[in-house]
Amino acid sequence: YNGKKTLGLFIYDLADKSFTRKLFQHDTYDVSGIVLSADGKRVIGAEYIADSVETVFFDAKAKARMETIQSKLAGYTLRFMDETPDGNKVLLKAHAPDVPASLILFNVSTGKWMNMGNAYPALSGFTHAHVQPVKYTVQDGESIPGYVTLPQKVLATGKIENVPFIVLPHGGPFSRDTASFDYIAQYLASRGYGVLQMNFRGSIGYGFEFQQAGRSDWRVMQSDVTDGANWLLEKGYADKDRMCIMGWSYGGYAALMGAVEHSDMYKCAISIAGVTDLPALADDLMKFRFGRRM
Repeated sequence: YNGKKTLGLFIYDLADKSFTRKLFQHDTYDVSGIVLSADGKRVIGAEYIADSVETVFFDAKAKARMETIQSKLAGYTLRFMDETPDGNKVLLKAHAPDVPASLILFNVSTGKWMNMGNAYPALSGFTHAHVQPVKYTVQDGESIPGYVTLPQKVLATGKIENVPFIVLPHGGPFSRDTASFDYIAQYLASRGYGVLQMNFRGSIGYGFEFQQAGRSDWRVMQSDVTDGANWLLEKGYADKDRMCIMGWSYGGYAALMGAVEHSDMYKCAISIAGVTDLPALADDLMKFRFGRRM
């Protein structure tokens, strides 16, 4: 952090035990990874996750290549994977919120690209649901980012009103959702449900304070989830008689707690591998290497 609220990328001198240079630090989002040169010897960029993975290149040639590629693949989020030593062929992961990820081999000199394979190939040819980034304000004034996935038939009407909704908090809980193809949300939308996913406090990527607010008090995370459901109702987006909560791991815990605390709000709760006994979970972790730290 080096004095700021978000994780940055720095050069650290092990002999002097001091930071010598900042490579990159975003004001809102944590650095999530680095990009290496083809030979693996140089750091040529940094990644952070806004609504999807964003890459900042320090190397001018790499930056120019990526801008050229992005112009040819407009509408897709591109993630740099690897390149040939001469930089002429670049391997990329390309995706969009409503398109499963593809592995693309791009030839810079010709401007042509080849699809090396798709995630979920059986879904090719289908029209998938629309994903919209949203934000809602919770009780104490914090702004919570999230994503609403809407069925095609809802979009066709031109209005979002009284839609059956699934509230879908992510697992972890120290993880996060992004504006990328989510097979569970897309499956639910294909069956006519709207889906709300939120990055409640405790989610990673938004800085130290945002994550710690949830880490120190799971009630804060649960409250942020509930406020998301209330936001759907207040906006008139969700049908109050057809709203459920669903999740896995921590999200399963959140679904069960939602059913306990707000049985009048949710008509069903679906817990997939949900956490149900926190002391037992903590005791079990102690059996494994690094478990005590976790």
